[in-house]
Order: sequence, then C-alpha cells, then structure tokens
Amino acid sequence: MADPKRDLTERLAEWTEGIRDVLGTLASTGFLGEGVPGSGDAVESDDEYASEDDGEVLFEDETKEPKRPSKSSSNLEDVEDLGRIMKSSGQDGPAGKTPIAVDFTTYGKATKKPTQTVKEMIKMMRGVPGVRSERFAEAMRIRHCALSLVGEPIFYPHINEFLGMLHAERISSFLVCNAQHPDQLAALKAVTQLYVSIDASNKESLRKIDRPLHRDFWERFQRCLDILREKRFKQRTVFRLTLVKGFNVDDEVEGYADLVEKGLPCFVEIKGVTYCGTSSSAGAGLSMANVPFYAEVTDFVEALDRKLKERGLDYGIAAEHAHSCCVLLASGRFRVDGKWHTRIDYQKFFELLEERGADGDWTPEEYMGEATPEWATWGNGGFDPRDERVDRKGRKIEV
Repeated sequence: MADPKRDLTERLAEWTEGIRDVLGTLASTGFLGEGVPGSGDAVESDDEYASEDDGEVLFEDETKEPKRPSKSSSNLEDVEDLGRIMKSSGQDGPAGKTPIAVDFTTYGKATKKPTQTVKEMIKMMRGVPGVRSERFAEAMRIRHCALSLVGEPIFYPHINEFLGMLHAERISSFLVCNAQHPDQLAALKAVTQLYVSIDASNKESLRKIDRPLHRDFWERFQRCLDILREKRFKQRTVFRLTLVKGFNVDDEVEGYADLVEKGLPCFVEIKGVTYCGTSSSAGAGLSMANVPFYAEVTDFVEALDRKLKERGLDYGIAAEHAHSCCVLLASGRFRVDGKWHTRIDYQKFFELLEERGADGDWTPEEYMGEATPEWATWGNGGFDPRDERVDRKGRKIEV
C-alpha cells in the first residue's frame, strides 16, 4: 500500500500503529472491537468475501456450545468436521441404521424456540488506505440509524415502536419518506430528522421519475406537504431534491419554489442523482448522462435561492459538500448572529425526548447544534481538513 519513493515510512508507521492497536485490544478484551449487544462476534476480514448475504438472519441454539478454535466464524464447517458429525450420528455403525440427514446450511441443533442473531453490520475496514483508527473504533458503536432505501418506512405498522427502541438506546433516527402516505406521516412521532423526497416539481415529472403506484399520487403528495408545514415547529423537516438531468432540472425551479413555499421545510437538501448501473435504473431510462455535474447542481441551487428570496421567504445557502454533489439551503431560523447552525445537538434531542415524550412540545431550535464549521459553509467546498483523500494505493490526493 506504499510507494517506497514517497511515503513508505509514513505508511509503515500507520500500519504498525494499527497492529499495536489490534493486539492491545485483543490482549485486554479477548476479542476484536466492541459492537452493540447482539451484533455478533467480530468477523475475520476474509470472511466477508466468503459470504455476501448482508441482511440475512441466522438462527442459533439458545444453549450455545463452546467455540472451537477456527480461523473464521463462518457457519460452514470443513470436511473433517463433516466426518466427525457423521460418525457421531452412527453413520458407520451397525447396518440398518438410518443415516442422519445433513443440512449444508448449518449444523446447529434443532430447537423448539430458536433465537434470532443478527449478523454483524460492520465491514472490516481496518487497514484500508485512508481509514483512521479512531474512526474505525467509533464505527463499532451504532449511534445513528437512517431509515431509507428499504421501501417506505412509515408504511411499517410498528414504525413508532421501532423509533422508540432506537431512541431508548440513544440512537438517532433519520427517516426518509416519499410523500405518498399522508395518514401515516401525520401519525408519525418524533424523529431526529424527517426527510421527504421531492423528486419533481409538477405532476407529470413526478409520474415519469417516481412511477407512483397510486392514481391520486399528486393529491397524496400535496397533502404530505401540508402535514410537513404543520410539523415544522416540532421536528427538523427536510425537503430532499434529487436532480436528474433530462427529467427535473430544466425549467422547474419555479415549481420547486412553489413546493418550498407550501411546505416551508427547515432545510432543503439538493443533490445530483447517483447512477447505480442496475437493471432498475436502465428500466427507468437512466444512464450516466442523467447525472448532473456539480456546477450544474450549484447553478440550480443559486437559481432556487433567488426565487425564494423574490417571494420574501427567509432561506439561504448554508452549506455544501462538493464531493457528494450536494448543497444545503436552510431556513433563517437556523441562522444565529450571522452564522448558520445546521448541526444537531444529539444530547439535547434525547434529553427533550426523555423529559417531554415522543409527542412532546418542543421546537427544532431547542436541539440546534453548534455553528456550522467554516469549511462546510457555502463557497468552501465542504471537505473536512482533518481528513485526507487517498487513492487506491493509499497515496494522498491533494484537495
């Protein structure tokens, strides 16, 4: 991972520090890393390539057998273990005995009350160029949960109970909905930040981009915006605009300004679409040609900002994340003494939740965090100077 002509010593020192950290953790705790309760043991880095089945739920016995030393924690056992199992089952015994059926998925004993053990969620990134040891350690403790990209989260009938479970563990909740289920949106209790996908500014564009299932999709969409307007003084509400070149960028600024005026969100997050190269993307008629350049995104943001100001709405361009092709507009409610405060005070959020309950009467300003760092504000790019960008060989990339 190092270039002997440039940074060999630096990379060796970094690698050595990582090894010491691993050995120190192993010596003091007996295992690698510390996950949340129930997240499973640490997995060897080569195991993640042997089993690419993220999200699978495994079933284990309530009474666990002592672990045998092995070089991996995979469920598949080797041929010698298979022979041991067959012998213990009497396969090689007197004739007439029925051989045991071998399940090649797992060799755990069948139980009447199986318990669910969720696979570890954390990929082994230790040693990857650019990954800092303190960030890796921090990743082993779950603090935030994004309820997104898994269908429509508010359509889950127990979503409020699930949010309560997250908050009881002091895990923040970032929920994204598609503005198609107004009744569920109205019944939603407190979340740390509530996003609504605003994928188009008019009915026809929304039909083309989202391909909604409901015939009254536009009416549902409008009702959701009305509900968000009501929630804006209780929750941090965010309009998430995904720009798709050729679909919703040209000549739609005026329409987006109408929607912002209707819903009056705390924030408007504008980003360029990320093309995943999947069959579903192709089916929707998308290609890399639909991904806007960052300059096109900023031009759109500046145009929208002007439209909002023309209407007398108190919004401004607060922050940017150029390498994510994302810009943030914020309500003037989050500008204090000329400085934007777009961060969240998570400690205060949980205190308010515990004091006043999920239906408590508080405002987003009460858990507003410290001022947005200067490097993240509009015009400064948004790249944290404490970080380093590296290429695949670990060599530093100048920003």
